[in-house]
Amino acid sequence: MITATVSNNMAAVAMTLAVLSLCAIVGGLKFGRQNRFDDKIDENVNLHDINKRSEKGSDVYSHLAALSGGSVIGSNKTDVDHASSITVAEAALTAPVVVMVTHVNATSREVTFTVDSALTLILVEVTGHVSKSAIQLYDSTGMSVDTLAVDSAGALVYKIVKPTPGIWKLHFSDKLQCDVIVKGNSDVSFQSQFMKVNPVTGYDISVPGNPPAGSNLTVAIQVNGADKTRNITRVTLYTLNGDVIKSVVLTHVGRRGALYMAAITLPAQAIRIGITGIDIHGSPLTRVSGTAVSPQTEISLTFHDTEGIIHPGQALILPYTVVNHGVSGNFTITVTSENTALHVSTSPVVFGINRNESYTSNVTVTTTTSTETAGNIRVTVTGPLGFVQFDTVLVTTAPVTRPDPGNGGTVCAPAVFVTMMTAGWAIISKV
Repeated sequence: MITATVSNNMAAVAMTLAVLSLCAIVGGLKFGRQNRFDDKIDENVNLHDINKRSEKGSDVYSHLAALSGGSVIGSNKTDVDHASSITVAEAALTAPVVVMVTHVNATSREVTFTVDSALTLILVEVTGHVSKSAIQLYDSTGMSVDTLAVDSAGALVYKIVKPTPGIWKLHFSDKLQCDVIVKGNSDVSFQSQFMKVNPVTGYDISVPGNPPAGSNLTVAIQVNGADKTRNITRVTLYTLNGDVIKSVVLTHVGRRGALYMAAITLPAQAIRIGITGIDIHGSPLTRVSGTAVSPQTEISLTFHDTEGIIHPGQALILPYTVVNHGVSGNFTITVTSENTALHVSTSPVVFGINRNESYTSNVTVTTTTSTETAGNIRVTVTGPLGFVQFDTVLVTTAPVTRPDPGNGGTVCAPAVFVTMMTAGWAIISKV
């Protein structure tokens, strides 16, 4: 999460305060015995989204904050410390979730949101052009709420412990624009993963990197704390400012009530993902992803399906292909390994691709150890307009012995057994 605090001290000077996100990523949904939630959604925040202005015309700080689940707080030079205390208020969220995100303009002067019984605390954050006297919060019984944890020129944060379930309302009596984010403490959260059909096996496999826009996909929703819900009914795609793009009915999968799926096509714009349903006591329940997903139309990047054996001191070659669906220009490649025992490189790191053409190169992987180890190898490509795409391959090494054809015995120095998985394919080397 990026929370940007913009000072009015001097017109030519802006100060930004970046704070770590309180959002937690939990893992677990498995298809075909493989974990489908290895890649965090917040990694989809790309340079193109950072560099462009937001849909409502705000500056780069607004758009970056929206992508990463933060806020922009306007303040004067004497109020910076007070405005930044929003991060202190959020420290109370030990199990943070997002309930609602929206933008308030000159015509939409009332905001409603749902509070469910699984929310033990909520923070209603109003940032931008705010005037305390022009804003009123009402709980589900119609009672006025005025428990402010932050009261500054650029932000108001209402903090409510054990909120009453039901429909809450924020009323604005002025005509100024602002942003509203409702966050809470709750055991009920969700994860999403986009899937596609493997053309060979017919099974669903995870989509690596930023999911493609305009393609037929399946969205899988895993609900954490499902025992506190009665049913999850729909998945909704929102713009970064909270406008509904589309809403699709979810189908329950399995027996435990924690997994839901729906067919969906993504638009070519940054989106938030939300779910709606009913809690165990019958109150409406909503959750929204804190960070954004950036569907991709400009670049495709995939590792080839490959198998091989790494011997210590030797190399394993992992080919990949980049396809340019956008403008011609130079592309930049970076390759990383999450395991220091697996050393990776690629060359060249900058190359040109014309529109609708492709480029194929290799990642070289070496290791100096024959002990059991594993790690994801990631290739990330950045296009000429700042669009970003990535793919990962899991490389697992384990010591084995194998026959020595010359002596009829075994090799004294163990070879390394390698399993690689890309886009849901698992290939095990023969040794």
